[in-house]
Amino acid sequence: MMWEGKLREASFRGVPFFVEAGGLTAGRRLQVHEYPQRDNPYPEDMGRAARDITITAFLVGENALSDGERLLQALEASGAGTLVHPWMGQMQVVAQPSRMSQGRDSNGVVQIEFSFVEAGALAFPSGGISTSSISKLQGGLLQDASTKDFLKTFGVDGYPSFVSDDALTSLESSLDAAGGNFSYLPGFSGNLNSILADLGGLVGIPSTLVTRVFSLFSGNEPKVVTPPASNRTLSTVVSSTAANTASTSAQTQASYRYINTLVAATSNPVLAAQPTPDPTLAPSRQQVKNNANAVSAIARQALLVEAVKVSSTLPAHVFDDVIAVRNNLTSALDAETLTASDDLYPVLTNTRVAVHKDLTRRAQDAARLRNIQLPDTTPSLALAYDLYEDAGRAQEIVDRNKVIHPGFTPPVELRVLAR
Repeated sequence: MMWEGKLREASFRGVPFFVEAGGLTAGRRLQVHEYPQRDNPYPEDMGRAARDITITAFLVGENALSDGERLLQALEASGAGTLVHPWMGQMQVVAQPSRMSQGRDSNGVVQIEFSFVEAGALAFPSGGISTSSISKLQGGLLQDASTKDFLKTFGVDGYPSFVSDDALTSLESSLDAAGGNFSYLPGFSGNLNSILADLGGLVGIPSTLVTRVFSLFSGNEPKVVTPPASNRTLSTVVSSTAANTASTSAQTQASYRYINTLVAATSNPVLAAQPTPDPTLAPSRQQVKNNANAVSAIARQALLVEAVKVSSTLPAHVFDDVIAVRNNLTSALDAETLTASDDLYPVLTNTRVAVHKDLTRRAQDAARLRNIQLPDTTPSLALAYDLYEDAGRAQEIVDRNKVIHPGFTPPVELRVLAR
């Protein structure tokens, strides 16, 4: 018969044997819950049950005894072994107590009753490297190194008053240039104006000054709050899901915008590094140049430190967006190394490596963007349902493609998530 030709030669750990019959116990592991005054029990599914395999086999021929000894050693060996089952094929199993027998009237036939249970991998929780924690930590190290670099260079004590006046002017222009694009953040303009008003006293206390500069750009990541359910006007189909999805999408886009704005501010011409002062200049004139460079450098580095720290918590939902942020931020860190001191250079390099590793790793499982062409004007709710079977993702499509009215998505090429 055809099925007989498909049978495999049975063996365990390479020792062959003949099969007379076999059986398999399989199914689901159930915890049956029975309740008082209830006729129907509740079977709780605990997963697939282990497959228990039984085989009735025999050895025959002039090598039956030696094969029996080899098979006995295979059965008593520790760990899992390879079983070739006649119709189930090759599998990893552990031998349970089995029975071998031979009688005076058995004519040299050794009979075996095998019992095996399938063997799975011994899995324990495995540790991994938190690249986001390393990136955030590296941002803190960059802040410390930048602070030390600033304190070694900046100073007004012991110099004529014009050195202090020029330092004050440099601080005002650098902070205005660095913080000019963040007026949309609640409270930022007030904090900036507060520092600018205090500069007259801070210029003579560099350690306090640098702390205030870093505090201006720390902890400003925008937060998006989901509106209460009572204030929503969408239908019940999209009310809860849409609000949560829109909030998450808005939070993500706000974080991307914030990091990109931080990075863009570092390339402001006002913050550009100036050439090393001419050594033939008077010491006070050299200090004016050194102070100006130190002020612009600390403003750039405060922006980068904040960008690095925020990137470590960046929601990595969209591959293309995360990679764009990664490339933007690492390019800015690279540019900063070109004018960095010998002490600051390795810290900047290590920070760049940490950011690249973190965002690359977290972007691996993120959704990719793809292009679609609509045949006709379509409501964003219908488009979201067609693409994802989730009308709550309509706002995501509207925000990414800057659709003017969500009820009329135009028949143009759109960028949408692949999943």
